[in-house]
Amino acid sequence: MRKNGHLFTSLLLLATGVALFACDPSGSPGDAGMDGGADSSVDGGDTDTQPDAGPDGSGETDTDTDTDTTVLDGDGSCQMVEPAIVNTVMSDTTVGEPNDLFDYNCTALDESGSDLAYQFDHTGNVAIRLTATLTNATCDLDLFLLGEDCTKNSCVAYSAGTGDESAAAIIQPSSTLFVVVDGYMGAACSFDLLLTEETVEVNCTGNIDDDGDGLTDCEDDDCVFEVDCIQSCAPDETITCGHMGSHTTAGFTNSIEIYSFYSTSLNGPEKVFAFTASATGTILEATLSNETPGQELLVLADFCSSDAVAHAGSSTVEFAPDPAISYFLVVDGPSGSAGPFEFQLTCRETDCDDGLDNDDDGLTDCDDNDCEIDLSCVTTCDLLTADAGCAVFDGGVSSCYLLDPDPPTGFCHPAGDASVGDPCAAPYDCIAGAICTPADICLIACDLVDDVPGCASGTCSSLGIDPLGICW
Repeated sequence: MRKNGHLFTSLLLLATGVALFACDPSGSPGDAGMDGGADSSVDGGDTDTQPDAGPDGSGETDTDTDTDTTVLDGDGSCQMVEPAIVNTVMSDTTVGEPNDLFDYNCTALDESGSDLAYQFDHTGNVAIRLTATLTNATCDLDLFLLGEDCTKNSCVAYSAGTGDESAAAIIQPSSTLFVVVDGYMGAACSFDLLLTEETVEVNCTGNIDDDGDGLTDCEDDDCVFEVDCIQSCAPDETITCGHMGSHTTAGFTNSIEIYSFYSTSLNGPEKVFAFTASATGTILEATLSNETPGQELLVLADFCSSDAVAHAGSSTVEFAPDPAISYFLVVDGPSGSAGPFEFQLTCRETDCDDGLDNDDDGLTDCDDNDCEIDLSCVTTCDLLTADAGCAVFDGGVSSCYLLDPDPPTGFCHPAGDASVGDPCAAPYDCIAGAICTPADICLIACDLVDDVPGCASGTCSSLGIDPLGICW
């Protein structure tokens, strides 16, 4: 399972956001409509070899190799790139495309790679299930199905494994769904995408098998998120910040089989923890470890029900809890996955000047170790002067370390002992005059403008937070 990355790296990457999230300068107009094969307009490289006039229900698996350029606006939403063609293998690549969608409401994973979106307009008069299957990717790509506004907050289904991906969603008549291929942790590469559709149960209380699949009403997976068919769970244990323990799903019941955002069945027994934050100003981190194969961690918000998934897809989930909302942390898995696991709930204080013990650890604001390098609790300094102002701090010799990259702000802290080139996990791990870079190694800081401090060896190179640089 995947885990979240280094916090300090994320801060530095935010500082370089202009370069990372810039829109595609080419402004390619793309195809004007459903691809009919021999286009007469210049669309950036359409190489269809036969007419495949869209979703014709024939079951053909032609190969479409459109290479239209993505036009995205960089604010967490996408614009239509190519029309989605059913029963046709679409071969494409995310290489060279912008990273417009880099986080989604349905998962906490880092989707910082380039992305491509395909628009499917359902013009039929009955509901259908659209299934997207991603194959032959040469890197770690993930698959997301987004609603009509195609934003990071409109995720209706996803698949985020390490191989082939498949995700499905039910589409009502006269509505639109976007299929997005995105790269995990900066990945970008070529892939094949196939979309298929099938009719679904349209009346979940009529006691009729509408789609002829042998399953009626709530027995049919098509109905699992309808009001009359939503499955609910009950918490087995209430936990607070700092919980750490060994547990098992063995002996518990199977209350929920299908969750929102998940297209596969988790029909094994589940263990459910209830949690409510006592105040704002905290970050919660829930970690599942040493789990029985197949077990997954899901966070349900407000209701302990199958349609209330707020976070999923990672063995470590991190978010800012709302004290007005009850959260249910569920460990579930498929049939045969019943067994032991370890679970830890950690809270970190993030509001360090409100006079509250936000994470219930008995320590308030600057007395809490979580606030050790918060702006409210440190002595600031200037990294770009020869005398940073930290000669004497906290009773000993200290150094100036990077606190906030935008604008570059330093804080005084007792000097670390990691030399230039050594690995580091926190800014103050490094020796005086060095900073912990996004690559998690210590390098000497320098001034790109005035060359004070300068570089005894190498040249002063940009780190993306000018005028602060590193000697390289």
